[in-house]
Parts: sequence; structure tokens; C-alpha cells
Amino acid sequence: KYIPQSEESSSDLGLEALRSRVRPFILRRMKADVLEELPDKIEHIAYAELNAEQKKMYSAYITLAKRKTISLFNSGSANKLQILTLLTRLRQICCHPALFDENYIESSGKLELLLEILHDSILSGHRVLVFSQYTSMLSIIREQLEKMHIKSFYLDGKTPSYERLEIDR
Repeated sequence: KYIPQSEESSSDLGLEALRSRVRPFILRRMKADVLEELPDKIEHIAYAELNAEQKKMYSAYITLAKRKTISLFNSGSANKLQILTLLTRLRQICCHPALFDENYIESSGKLELLLEILHDSILSGHRVLVFSQYTSMLSIIREQLEKMHIKSFYLDGKTPSYERLEIDR
């Protein structure tokens, strides 16, 4: 059903009620609000090669994913969520195969490149902020930094607000 924007519907009122209820629990900072605090963005694109073990795992899984996708489409039961899951697994293997297979003990090309960049940055006196879509990848990175005796701070969605305030003090 099309509702012109000028008309306020009951669902709009429900949305506003929801927003007002969750507002105290959500911190949303707009770029314009903190622009003066932020340094200029420096973007550097680096390409990481999969290591040998990673390539084997990726090749095997992509073959399986192709067969599964074709099977889903042929049976008429292609589910977007199932296909998204297959793609997510491939992305996890690219980040670090241990995200996909907890028994994987080798490293990953992406992790090795990141550690090299971090090492060079730290030697140059820079501080680095690392983001990942996977908190389990952040845990792997943290473990590696500890092995290298590199001081780091870890923050994810489970970090309580009182701990966030104490980080780097």
C-alpha cells in the first residue's frame, strides 16, 4: 500500500515511539558532529595473497558452494539465507581459515600482511585502529599481538561502557 509522505500513518507513530524508547541506549555519532576531532583519512589499499593451506581450503569450499548453489536453484528451493551463508564462509576463509575451521593451525595471508603493516606502523610511531566484521578475527589478531609483545586494547560490542571509559588511561 502506498502512503504519501505527507500523511502520517500509525506505523510512523509506532516507529517514533520505538525510537524514543531506545534512544537512551544507543549512541550514534554523525561524522559532522565529530569532524573537527577526526584526523584526515588516509586510505591505503593492500592486497593479501592466500597462503597455500588457505588456497586449498578455499578451493575445496568454493567447489562445494557451487554444487550446493546449483542444487538449490535446480530444486527450486534457493534460499537467500543459505546462499549468504555459503558466501560468508568463503569470506571467513579469506580472513583466516580458523574462523571457519577451529582446528586450523596455520596462519593466513591477510593476518600476515596485517601484522607486517602493524609492525611497520608501530616502528614509525603511529597508533593503529583495526576493525573487523568478525569479533573472532579480532581475537586472533589480539593473540598474535600478545605473542609479539605489542600492547593493544580490545573493544567489541560486548565491552561494558565502564571498561570503554578506562581504555588507554
